[in-house]
Formats: sequence, structure tokens, C-alpha cells
Amino acid sequence: MNILYLSPNAQFGGAERILETLLKYHDRQRFNLSLAFLNQGPLVEDWKKYQLPIELLPKFRMRAPIEMLRSQRALSKLIRQNKIDLIHSTMAYGHLYAGPVALFRGTREVWFQHGPVGSTLDRLAGLVPTSTVLFNSKYTLAQQNFAWSKQKKVVYGPVSIPEKFEETIPAARKTIRSQYHVEEEDFLFLHLARMEAWKGQELFLDSLFPLMEKNSKAKALLVGGSALGDRTFEKNLHEKVLAKGLSHRIVFCGEQKNTSDFFAAADCYVHSATIPEPLGLSILEALASGCPVIAADAGGPKELLGPEAIGSLYTINDSLALQAKMNEMIQNQNSLQEVRDKGKRFAKQFEAKVWVQRIEEIYDELPKL
Repeated sequence: MNILYLSPNAQFGGAERILETLLKYHDRQRFNLSLAFLNQGPLVEDWKKYQLPIELLPKFRMRAPIEMLRSQRALSKLIRQNKIDLIHSTMAYGHLYAGPVALFRGTREVWFQHGPVGSTLDRLAGLVPTSTVLFNSKYTLAQQNFAWSKQKKVVYGPVSIPEKFEETIPAARKTIRSQYHVEEEDFLFLHLARMEAWKGQELFLDSLFPLMEKNSKAKALLVGGSALGDRTFEKNLHEKVLAKGLSHRIVFCGEQKNTSDFFAAADCYVHSATIPEPLGLSILEALASGCPVIAADAGGPKELLGPEAIGSLYTINDSLALQAKMNEMIQNQNSLQEVRDKGKRFAKQFEAKVWVQRIEEIYDELPKL
């Protein structure tokens, strides 16, 4: 089967991490892969390491129909030349662009909707027919259940768990904590997400500041780059920490590739999105690393953590409730080993190679348009 993966974005984020998992673990004996980007970015060069054809399609604006049609014509030509059997479109933007081309050519298409859902693009994309829509949670499915497709499937995950991962955790913990001047007796909170307002870094800090006044051993690392290169939000967070005189205890680490090392180093991962997160892939990564998780009781995180009591949930957008949960973690740190072990067992069911096999099964069973 010849598959074209279409990514609107060439910057590294949650949707791109999932796409990279597919590129890594596909059965190349059965599936011939190619990749197309709608925008320039570091992944255009970085993903050449996977030794597959990569195309940068003509740039366009959604508000400029002629530009978009020219770009879609280039996509149609690419599908014909490479004899593409299946297009995998990422996000509503990707489907709104590729879906009409797939219909015109009679090519099967999978639209992977990662969310969050609610924009005009999401609503418009739902009107374009497709073979299958994949959702990263039941929450995302419920938000876009109106999508016009032959079938809809929920596929949680994936999470990459390297071989001999357990053996590498102590060394990774020691390295990261040493690099950021965190002592072993310190309790280290981690926040890992793009620097965007809805990702909840500000709420995290508002909960953390009073906690640090009471506990001198509490420290925190914030990992993540600014969204689309706009550093205004990130600069405001820096100023907030500086004003509190806590720059030596709250460190901004920027965008990092070795995120698993940070989860290994942390004593607690805080996921503080201010609107319901569709899934929260970083939650699964934290659990796989044996890092206890605190998350809002909404969306995908509630769906993942609630039924199995894997993590600690707080009322979304409530800084006092989050602060209380963070304080509980510090007070109960001597009994967290059971929580770590339970989280690791839970995360294994979403292991990347198994997850990709599940996607391949979906491809094999795709209905015709």
C-alpha cells in the first residue's frame, strides 16, 4: 500500500510526535511511505533520516481560494505520480485541504483529528466526506461526532518505551537534576507543553508560588518552546517568576527533544490545560517513565486517568485545587512508588510498536468512499 502522510505543520508538537511514531515503526515491507508538508520548518530536513520521499507543497492561505486550488492541484499531481492508495491527513486543516482532492481522485483518506475541536476549520472540515476519522479520545470524538465519514475510531496513544528503558531512568534522573541544580532531596515538579495560554503554564505558576513559600524544597522545570515563534506569552511567564524572586527554583528549559529524561528526573508531572485537553500524550509519556501525574478532571486526561485511578485529578481552572493536589504529592512522596509502578503498567498498553500495528490494521480494513 502506498501511503502519503500530509502534515500542515513542520514544527514539532503532539500531532507531529504521533506522525513520527508512524514513520518509525511502519512495516516497510507492506507499506510504502511518502510525506508532504504544507509549511516549511525543521521537520522537513530532520525527517529525511527516515529515508522516504518528502515534498513541500506550494504555500497558500485558506482565505485565498486561488492559491489553495493551485496547491491542491500540486497535491493531486503528487498522488497520481506516486500512485498513492491512501492519504493520511493530520488535523482539521490537513483534511480540509486534502479531503476534496481525495474525493476528486477517488483516493481513500484517513483524517486523524487530534483536537482541540471548536474552530471554524473544525466545523468546515467535518462537512468534507472521508473514509475514516481517527480520534485520540472519546472526548474528541464527542466534540466532532458530526464529521462526515464512513467510520469513526478512537485510538489512544502512542507512547514510545525504548528497550532497557528501566535501566536508563536513574542515570537520566541524575543528569537532568544535576544540569538544572536540583538536589536529590528536592521535590521536582515538571510542566511540559508548548508555551500557549491554554496549556496552563500560568495556572501552574499561580499554584506553585504559594506552595514554594511554605516548602523550600519544592522546585520546578517548565519545558516547551513558544508557539509559532511568538515569545510574548513565554516572556510574561519569565517576568512573573522574576517578580517573585524564584528564578533559582523555577527554570524555563525551552524546547527539548529528550523529554523522557525530564519525566525520569521529575517527582511529579503537572498537566494544567485550561480547556479540556483532547488526550494529553505527555501524560502517557510521564506514566511510562514512572512519573506520577496531576491533571485536570476534563477531556482526555479524565478519560485516561479517572477510571483506573492512575493519576490525581483536580477541578479544571482551579489554582487552589491544583495547589492542594501538588501539596499532597509532596506530603505523600514516601508512598509514591506504588503509584509509579501502576502508571508504568498502565502505559505499556499504548506502546508505540503495538499502536502502529493497530493503525495498520485500520488501514487494511478501510472502507471505500
